[in-house]
Amino acid sequence: MLNYRRSYCNLAQHYILAQKDNKKGIETLDKLESVISSDMFDIPYYITSTIAQLYDKAGAKEKASKYANKTISLINELGDDWQNDYYAQAYNPIEIKANMYNVLGDEKKALETYQSISGNYPNDPKLRSQIEAMSVDNLLKKNDSAGAKAELQKILNNYQKDTANQEMMNNAAAFKKRLEELSGKTNTDTSKKNK
Repeated sequence: MLNYRRSYCNLAQHYILAQKDNKKGIETLDKLESVISSDMFDIPYYITSTIAQLYDKAGAKEKASKYANKTISLINELGDDWQNDYYAQAYNPIEIKANMYNVLGDEKKALETYQSISGNYPNDPKLRSQIEAMSVDNLLKKNDSAGAKAELQKILNNYQKDTANQEMMNNAAAFKKRLEELSGKTNTDTSKKNK
């Protein structure tokens, strides 16, 4: 059952992200639900979160909300013993829960959820990057591009002291690229100035 669900999700992701065909992506996810209903057959939280994120990217907000809420419920059922969950080794349920709050538009709860685990992993580059990206995304959702640029610059300044860690430097490079894109600068623009 899991392999079929993954195949449908992979196909929907291809339509939505690679082909920019949201309609076909949504149709694929709808077909998955009609063939292997999540109400009839158990589904792990990491699959429901994938479905929620794909619906969200495709613009099907109501369907995204349904799956985001389902994901949060599944994770809540794990309780405080979530670290012993079979899937938690590869898919941190608390990070996924934070992402689902973001899909639901509850940025405050998403950030609080991320911060609840950041104390356990203070030097985790991935977690740090997710929290920082969320703060930028939230400003962009409010059409505050000036605030997003200022936030990106602040983030980049904070990475200056982490030059020994390659993953942190990769984060910094990704945020620098994002700042350049927001500012309308690209690598070709920069290379022309250097000539």
